[in-house]
Amino acid sequence: MFLRKIVLALVALIVFGMAWQLGYRAGIRIGGLGLLAIAGFLAFLFAFAYLLFSRREVGRAPIPMDASVLLFGAFVAVNLASVGWADRPDLAISSSITYFQLLVFVWLLAFLRAEKNAFSILLHAYLAGISVIAVTTLLEFGLYGLAEVQRRIDGFGMTSNRFSYKLLLGIPVSIYLFQRSALPRFRWLYLSYVPLGLVLAILAGSRTGLVALAAMLAIFAWFFVTVEKANGTRISATRALVAVGTLGAVVVSLIPFLADQIPRHIDRFLTLADPMASNVGNRLDMWIAAVEVYLNNILLGIGSGGGGAAILPYFEGDVYLFTFLDQVVSLHNVYLAVATGTGTVGLLLFLAVIVTLILRALSFAREERMLFLSLTGASLVMALTLGLEQSRDFFFALFLPVALSVARYPARSGAETREGPPLVQLRGQPHGVPRH
Repeated sequence: MFLRKIVLALVALIVFGMAWQLGYRAGIRIGGLGLLAIAGFLAFLFAFAYLLFSRREVGRAPIPMDASVLLFGAFVAVNLASVGWADRPDLAISSSITYFQLLVFVWLLAFLRAEKNAFSILLHAYLAGISVIAVTTLLEFGLYGLAEVQRRIDGFGMTSNRFSYKLLLGIPVSIYLFQRSALPRFRWLYLSYVPLGLVLAILAGSRTGLVALAAMLAIFAWFFVTVEKANGTRISATRALVAVGTLGAVVVSLIPFLADQIPRHIDRFLTLADPMASNVGNRLDMWIAAVEVYLNNILLGIGSGGGGAAILPYFEGDVYLFTFLDQVVSLHNVYLAVATGTGTVGLLLFLAVIVTLILRALSFAREERMLFLSLTGASLVMALTLGLEQSRDFFFALFLPVALSVARYPARSGAETREGPPLVQLRGQPHGVPRH
């Protein structure tokens, strides 16, 4: 129906724009909202109108339901309720509004899974948005300029860590689109993002980003070297040799290009052994203070979004660090931010959301599982040192499985999951018929 296609167009705009902060870069910001938030609000209104008027009788259309979205709704409700006991009600209100916007966003993902080709369109929108970042950065520095730059790469007003995270998310999306493309002549275009995104993510110099990249590559390697049969999964020696050879070739080809960068990255990792040599020490102090805040408010927390303000009294004697923290600070850890804000209740709900999403991701065919697990794995690793608890990218990566229609992408069932239906069904073939 036309209303649902409008919703798809608006959500695709959100997914495209959030990759490079559309609206904020252009200076468009309205209070706690913004251009993308307005698009989300309009998408919700059109989705609501569809549910009311898409059938002959008003209000007879089925409402999209998903266990993960319902659990996240309960988590958002706890955040809203925390305004009543928050030490900083102003922060709790602002944080709860943002969480509510994210709830609308993930519900729209569930709503669109009934729309044909919506999943493919959303993936293309994100890859297009992240490609804007990658190509713009390449044009800014030039190929040889990237190899010679002596600082951490960033772009579009983001920190290097956030820059690295966004680039990493584009890698599994591009590989998945390459695997599932219904247009063989153009499928190699998707892979063109991988080397550029990979090099830029490395040059961003995020230590957690490199760990997340390693986790992502490990997931890719597992899916590549294993073969699924009706009686289980086994490792293919031939595929393992090909994987080792390919990895070796990639490393050898990148070493000359990144020769000047490798020692700098090694030095950054070595600072982990000496926390006082970098901002690692500051983060450790913040995390210890956040744990104390959580333990002192273990059941319901200090109030949504209040963790960054609650740790300030722990540093009043440290003039330098207190000045560094300013008035409100990110805890640089999603799990601690949730725990300090909404206590054990909120943390358990948040973890339950993640578990249900992973279980849902595991139920799909092979290519979809690789996509979802790589996105989730990278996101959960980056959540250890980044303040992603209210980031659209983070929730898009986590909740992407709810946008996938089981009817078009059947759950795994023994050996039949080795092949799945094409990403975009344009040829009229029945569901579940493998490609040739």
